[in-house]
Amino acid sequence: PEVKVHRPVSSCLVDTDQVTSAAIADAFCKTGDQNQFAKGGDKLEEYMTFFLPSHLIRSRCFAAAGELLINAEFITRRVKCFGAAEGSRKHVADLLELRREAAKESTTSSKPKSPQSRK
Repeated sequence: PEVKVHRPVSSCLVDTDQVTSAAIADAFCKTGDQNQFAKGGDKLEEYMTFFLPSHLIRSRCFAAAGELLINAEFITRRVKCFGAAEGSRKHVADLLELRREAAKESTTSSKPKSPQSRK
């Protein structure tokens, strides 16, 4: 249910149909000039740099979230929007959320299914 909301939001924010690690990072990099010159683009830039990793994590696109979080342009734009302290705080929080959710996903997918759930 939650995945069905966050995946399209992620896709719409960076204007791409593919929510893959390479596609999201590349598409995000292309949005910089658009946001800079569009009316209200500064608010969109703030929203994207603050929430895009969370949308990706919640849609279970862990590789895309990880790729975005190590992207130099993403980090630069996030710090530019929120300053060094707040940008760094949010970045660390996103990295921890990614680690926690990916670990949770791997433990649930590696558990053997009970006989009833296999039916």
